[in-house]
Amino acid sequence: MDVLDYQWGVAVEFWKQIDALARENDVRVAIGMHPHNLVFSPVTLKRLVDETGARTWARRWTPHT
Repeated sequence: MDVLDYQWGVAVEFWKQIDALARENDVRVAIGMHPHNLVFSPVTLKRLVDETGARTWARRWTPHT
């Protein structure tokens, strides 16, 4: 799982910067979870929020028709 650990490390640092930028500009960030992405479920979104300390995020939900 070395590759996955590396990907999480890169993602956490990147999204910390995005969260800081969002706070500075008083905007919220919507995360669209999708298979084949690092954040693909509520569990992985919670992990990303927990590891980054993000406060500006919301989950984007698109119902399938």
